[in-house]
Amino acid sequence: MFDINNYPSENEIKNAFNKDGFKDIHQQSFVYNNFLSDELCDQLVLEMLNGKYTIYSNNGIRFYDLSVDEKIKNMIFNISSPWVKNGGFVFCHIEQNSWCGDHRDSSYDYNLSGWHIWGGVIYLTNFKGGDMVYPEHNVRYHAKKGDLILHTGNTLHYVDHVESSDRYTITFYLWKEDKEYV
Repeated sequence: MFDINNYPSENEIKNAFNKDGFKDIHQQSFVYNNFLSDELCDQLVLEMLNGKYTIYSNNGIRFYDLSVDEKIKNMIFNISSPWVKNGGFVFCHIEQNSWCGDHRDSSYDYNLSGWHIWGGVIYLTNFKGGDMVYPEHNVRYHAKKGDLILHTGNTLHYVDHVESSDRYTITFYLWKEDKEYV
């Protein structure tokens, strides 16, 4: 059994990353516009499309296992609080006319050995449709190439239908280690 008492406090969740440069989407979601340059986004998509990573597919969504460039990991590390870990980086390709159903990122993940307290999405392309929707907050947000969105792990969200130009992103987590089980 995992220690439910080690679940992050509200203060730990609130202070898991430095919010300088971020704008509110709603009280549990933030965006950092132009977090990555267009050039870096293009490079990452090209690497993905050239088969550098293993692909697995699920109803119009392709996931690419990757070892993210150390530069990306360091950029996330630099905005995170010292006690926060980051990882679970995956390229995600949602094809035109596809979507991703509603879910929360706060599940306990044995592989990461910690509580997912923030879910992150870095946008690598521009596209029509494919909005991030937060139904419990009645908010819809359309990110642009290079943007980073962070939302608390327990925030319900989904990706609306991608209407044109496939949607390429990198998803990841910020988490609190469960000291007892590491």
